[in-house]
Amino acid sequence: AAFDDCLRRMFTKWGAFCVRNPTCIIFFSLAFITVCSSGLVFVQVTTNPVELWSAPHSQARLEKEYFDKHFGPFFRTEQLIIQAPNTSVHIYEPYPAGADVPFGPPLNKEILHQVLDLQIAIESITASYNNETVTLQDICVAPLSPYNKNCTIMSVLNYFQNSHAVLDSQVGDDFYIYADYHTHFLYCVRAPASLNDTSLLHGPCLGTFGGPVFPWLVLGGYDDQNYNNATALVITFPVNNYYNDTERLQRAWAWEKEFISFVKNYKNPNLTISFTAERSIEDELNRESNSDVFTVIISYVVMFLYISLALGHIQSCSRLLVDSKISLGIAGIL
Repeated sequence: AAFDDCLRRMFTKWGAFCVRNPTCIIFFSLAFITVCSSGLVFVQVTTNPVELWSAPHSQARLEKEYFDKHFGPFFRTEQLIIQAPNTSVHIYEPYPAGADVPFGPPLNKEILHQVLDLQIAIESITASYNNETVTLQDICVAPLSPYNKNCTIMSVLNYFQNSHAVLDSQVGDDFYIYADYHTHFLYCVRAPASLNDTSLLHGPCLGTFGGPVFPWLVLGGYDDQNYNNATALVITFPVNNYYNDTERLQRAWAWEKEFISFVKNYKNPNLTISFTAERSIEDELNRESNSDVFTVIISYVVMFLYISLALGHIQSCSRLLVDSKISLGIAGIL
């Protein structure tokens, strides 16, 4: 009880002092907060997911560092997932014989042409960094460079050499079409490393970058291995990673920023596009961090105003109590 009375008297005196000297208390409180917050000038915000979500000496981190040291950092990925919600399934009828083959909505030829236009437009994106132009060619993975400088693009359109003309090519006469993009697609999903389509088209299945395009990496929504039933196309642009080269890493960041801006503003009523870039997670962390700053500031301002008003109310009540005691004392004397 004695300890409680001591605390009550101490805080009563402190509260009374604060009420009688608000200017002094506010000034020294702000000065104290400023001194305590001065270290924020030297704060470095970490947004790299690897740094945030793995301990420096964890097994996963050690294995990643070993891989990066001996094989180079794993590439960055820019990816699109494309659907064609306004297009229906169509049936391909092989000639001269064979069972009908259904083809999913995104494998409609007109849709493929539109997706190819999008892919070519993304390849043409340019960014600026330190007054220099950065293109996909400057940062992409080109495994056969310098002999073949084509960027690696994991896309079903690479079965057609990323060409509108090849996509439209067909063999037939006035009565029948014996081979077209349907036959080439069905052949390539079975033999993606083939150099020669054994159907009448005789086109390669290898991508323009010189490597195979595996169907399970560029198609989605199929059942079992019936890739012709796919309901989505997946396009991936691998980009070189530069963990230890800040200058080159910033060039990749600059291009990825333009990539995100381009896809966000891309309009095509026949396509539904979902996308991600390597920097997307860090961008989201930055966005969340910046939005949280305003929330914290507003909460502290509201708290400060509440306390200020509460102290003013206590001051008014205390004055009323003192005035009442004085009145009662005078009345007692009289």
